[in-house]
Parts: sequence; C-alpha cells; structure tokens
Amino acid sequence: MILPFTVLRRLDCVLVPSKEAVLAEKQLREGQGLDPEPFLLRVAEQGFCNTSALSMKRLMGDQDNIGENLRSYIQAFTPAVRDIFESFQFHLQVDKLDKAGLLYMVCERFAQIDLHPETVSNAEMGVVFEWLIRKFAELSNETAGEHFTLRELIKLMVNLIFIEDDQALTQGGIDRCRAQASDGSDPGNDWGVEWLTGAAMKNESSSSPGPMAPAKPRLPVSICLLK
Repeated sequence: MILPFTVLRRLDCVLVPSKEAVLAEKQLREGQGLDPEPFLLRVAEQGFCNTSALSMKRLMGDQDNIGENLRSYIQAFTPAVRDIFESFQFHLQVDKLDKAGLLYMVCERFAQIDLHPETVSNAEMGVVFEWLIRKFAELSNETAGEHFTLRELIKLMVNLIFIEDDQALTQGGIDRCRAQASDGSDPGNDWGVEWLTGAAMKNESSSSPGPMAPAKPRLPVSICLLK
C-alpha cells in the first residue's frame, strides 16, 4: 500500500506546476478535434501527464466520494502510468481501504507529504523507493538482496572497475564505455560518471608526505552509456 501511494504522490507533485496549463491545452486541442496527448506531454514537460482537474490535495475536499474520485484521478493519467498502478493492483488496495473506512485518512496523510522535485531530488527519491522495496521484501520473508543492493556496495564496485585505470584516465581523449540499465534505474550510473569526471575524488594523496594534493583532472573523458 505504501509504495503505490508514494509513487502516486510523487507523480502528483511533479505535475503541480503544469497542472492548469495542461487542462487549458486539453480543452483547446479537443475543441480543434485533435488528439491532445502529444500537446499535453509537451506542456507538462514530462513523459506523462494527468488530464483530471483533481489532485491529491483536491481529493480531500470530498470525503464521501474519496474512492470514486481517486479511481477517476488514476484513470486520468497517461497509459504508461496507469500500467504501473495496474501492476501494483492498486484498485484492489483502494477497494479494501475504502470498505474499511480508511481510504480518506491514508490519502490525507500522503497529501501532506511534499515530494516535489525541488524538495526531494530524483536521486533521493530513488533511495526512498529502494528502501521501501527492501523493507517490504524483509517483511514478506524474501531475500532483500534480490530487490535492493546497498549503495555502499555499488560504490565499491564502481571503484574496483576503474581503480587500475587511474593513471590512464588522467590523460585526455580517453574513451570508456559502461553498460546502463535500460530503464535508467542503474544506481551505479551516477557514481560511474562521477568517478570518470574526477568529481568523486576532489583530493588525492600526493606521492610525497605532506598535505593532500589536488586530484589529477580526468577530463576530457568520453563516456559512452550502453542501454
């Protein structure tokens, strides 16, 4: 229950700045007899949008119809997002909460959480999702490592990959290719780029005793991401 509601709140916050513009664009394009979706995605500046006038905070204005309005809000997302909630079997969870009289309370709690990208970055949000997945895997007696790899372990693996190339990577014109998860969720990606550009090591020990010496710049380095 917590994971899909977290996803919903994040998407809800991401779309807040463009909400009114998307609704206006929808009305305009439908009046012109055009398929509004491509135009709405451009206005939203995202790969998804929602065409409902509702939001999680606006859902709080009608407690008696919270179940119906929440389902309507979910259905107003673009197909790719609806598929996510279908994978969660979110409708079943909504039904259970609604019947138990808990749906409004749960929605209200999540509506109070600020998950806007300016407050919680994509990297931080990724850590939140990974923690939730690990936590629920543990509660269901599954092996957490099947779903979650510690960030410290990933960082260690990135360092091991490049550690022997340190001297070579201080030279210009070096090409290095790394594989990246096709869904863009590879947490080693950020550390790999950071390591290659030298941002991860602002200081290195000099060969002679004394204070820390500045790191040798690893730029320019050509980075190829294989998806």
